[in-house]
Amino acid sequence: MKHRVLAIGLILILAAVLGVPPAGGLVSAMPAHGGPPETTVQTPHSPAPDAQGWTSGWVEIDPGETLTLTHSLGGAVEDYQVQLWFLDLPAGGYGINNFGYGGIEADGIHYGAYWQNLTPTTIEVVRGPVDGTADMVRVWIWKPSPAPDYCSAWLDATPGDFTQAVHQLGGDPEDYVITLWFKDGSGRIHQQGYGGLEDAGTPTGGYWAGPTVSYVPVYRFPGDSFVDQVRVCVTVPDDPPVYDSNWWPITAGTTLTLTHSVGGSLNGYIVDVEFYDVEAYGIHVVGMGGNFLDPPPPGDGAVALEHGAHWQNLTTSTIEVVRQDQDIYVDQVRVRIWQRKVQVFLPLIMRNY
Repeated sequence: MKHRVLAIGLILILAAVLGVPPAGGLVSAMPAHGGPPETTVQTPHSPAPDAQGWTSGWVEIDPGETLTLTHSLGGAVEDYQVQLWFLDLPAGGYGINNFGYGGIEADGIHYGAYWQNLTPTTIEVVRGPVDGTADMVRVWIWKPSPAPDYCSAWLDATPGDFTQAVHQLGGDPEDYVITLWFKDGSGRIHQQGYGGLEDAGTPTGGYWAGPTVSYVPVYRFPGDSFVDQVRVCVTVPDDPPVYDSNWWPITAGTTLTLTHSVGGSLNGYIVDVEFYDVEAYGIHVVGMGGNFLDPPPPGDGAVALEHGAHWQNLTTSTIEVVRQDQDIYVDQVRVRIWQRKVQVFLPLIMRNY
């Protein structure tokens, strides 16, 4: 493994990661205040599901590894909510982040991470073979109560076209929390290519964009081969988020630091990040986690174009949103955070040291 340290040493590193922002290039939305946030990391233990759900805790994952985690929640997986976070080690990097969510490919090299093969007992996390920002992963699965206001059936998706998930909820789409899952022809439920993934010049994956008071459009890229069906859930939360940044403009190639001051334990945070495109997409998740577009033919001197955006360095007081250098669709960003009271055991799992 990349980092061979004793559990007590990693606890100190984690505390540093959660309290030290990277230097340079920041656009500060609000001045940060106070000292480093506190975090509690527990020693290894076998977690078990309860009424609150299940969490893997922070688990090491090797580049190129497919990690199988056992949650044993049972029931219908369509009743689940899944949250996957990454942790970049050591301190001074991306901290807790979602860079490369759904996977990224550039010049034939794959990195980032995503979840797949969700079943009533297990879930897998796949890390790209040269990824450098998901040294550890944390999966949290729970059954929302109350259930979402709308969930579609598994809808067939056509490459190069939109599928409409018709919900008829009315209200204001800005209040919606939208969940999108994929399923391939083998029945694998996953989020590979979430937001879009260009692989060797072929656009794959999918995204949602431009939700209305009656439907959510979901696009499947024309070259995609693993998003045969999509499932959309829409929730209009009864409780407002603990933090709502509202819409902030962000310039391509910059980092926006937002001060949320939610405090408490990060283990109970539910983080929802959305983008806004003024000219075309409206509210969307195109390029969530980042997406690299292959350059023109050799000899043009071009490099892969970096599109989309991701969030990073989540702490109990701040979160950063990074818009990639050549992005043209993330004119504004919005971050919402809810805080659940989590009673499950949250382990730190150290493997092979």
